[in-house]
Amino acid sequence: MNIYNGIVLWIIGLNILFSCAFPKKKRHYVLLVSLALALVCGLRQYQTLGVDLGRYYRHFVEIGSMSFLESFSYSDDSSFFYAVNWLFSMLSIDYQWFIAAMSLFCCFSFGWYVKKYSVNPMLSFFIYLGMGCYSFLFSGLRQSIAMAVVLFAIDSYHRKKYVRCGALFLTAMFFHPTAIVILPWLLVSKKPINDMVILTYGVLLVVCVLFRVQLGRLMTLIYKESYLDRYESRGEIGGTFILIVIVLALYLFINKKRIKQKGTEDARLFHSLIIMLIIQVFSSFSYAFTRINLYYMMASFSLLVPRMLDSSTFSKRFIKDRGVLRYAVVLVFMLVMYRLFMGHIRGEDLLNYRFFWQSM
Repeated sequence: MNIYNGIVLWIIGLNILFSCAFPKKKRHYVLLVSLALALVCGLRQYQTLGVDLGRYYRHFVEIGSMSFLESFSYSDDSSFFYAVNWLFSMLSIDYQWFIAAMSLFCCFSFGWYVKKYSVNPMLSFFIYLGMGCYSFLFSGLRQSIAMAVVLFAIDSYHRKKYVRCGALFLTAMFFHPTAIVILPWLLVSKKPINDMVILTYGVLLVVCVLFRVQLGRLMTLIYKESYLDRYESRGEIGGTFILIVIVLALYLFINKKRIKQKGTEDARLFHSLIIMLIIQVFSSFSYAFTRINLYYMMASFSLLVPRMLDSSTFSKRFIKDRGVLRYAVVLVFMLVMYRLFMGHIRGEDLLNYRFFWQSM
């Protein structure tokens, strides 16, 4: 059994234990799952796990001989990341422990977010793995840190701490510029939703799907993707897009009245789901769009699906027994996700896992 399936069993097994023995210890469940994710990610053998980590290691060594200002200007688009590199290098901390520290930060940030906002932490963690966010952390270290900072920005936005939200948003941008993807959501998430807004979103999605080839090529040129020939495709609609469409349709059917209530969590999640779906239309043209979409996969999708399956409206429409049958629905969804996504891991980062002390 590979380490990936071991983590899945850990998430499910702990949930069964806490549901039976410690039903009110949500914080402890999230803590143990986050710790397991952080340890597996942070103690991995970076020489063989993580395509980009070898390059990051060379940068880490180079920055060790620079001044702070030189490290800050080492890259045009990730200044804060290399400044943190410089700090760890000046403290004579080994690169392996730098990775461990960043893994702790990213995994516990997501755990904190889940504990605070998710109605079903187990399902949120499952989506985090299934949609590729966790495996992405094994390689995409810069963007993963930016993604973690984005979670704090979203929390500040929810709490109406707009200055703090702006500062965190800019911080995330200095770790990785693709953090700008949260800007459209920040601009529209408080907009009230009515039938006209839903119709407008529908028309926009249809236009994006029909003209995805032309728009996709234009966007990759605007993004200045240096490996355009490598990533360009025919604009196929993949399984992830179809999954999001199904979830969107169910979400509208189940929560339509609540979505239309101004300022509700359901309305904010609906806005983010639409933005996520639009981005996913173009994911087959460049891996850059898939990476961008991970922000929403983690921050919104991991909250939206549990909220939809746990809502009272769902229970009234589909489930008379709000106990066993509800868990059965969640279980079926998890099995479908495992079959479609988690059973086919991209790359070998988690299949050929080794701890750093094991022989190469």
